[in-house]
Amino acid sequence: MDLFNIVFGILVVTIVGFIVYTIRKAMADVRKGLGPAPSERTMKRALEEMRKRDVRCPRCREQATMMLGTGNGYKCDSCNHEFEDVKHFQTDTGRSSS
Repeated sequence: MDLFNIVFGILVVTIVGFIVYTIRKAMADVRKGLGPAPSERTMKRALEEMRKRDVRCPRCREQATMMLGTGNGYKCDSCNHEFEDVKHFQTDTGRSSS
């Protein structure tokens, strides 16, 4: 039984070592492929640019803000009217929404 325990222990250590090596290699590949992460300031600026396109409300003609997660949905900053911007829809897909 002593020989069995030794062989089994060596097998377990080898398998665990292989798993650790594989995970480390995969993580290094991911880090290399992603490049440097953008700063929080850069991300905030990009988000503000996305949200503050020059889209006007069809009711009151005031500035509207993009609603995140809606694709092309906007909400007026003054009257709170929610609408879809047809121009934005056409640039994204090349079709009209009518």
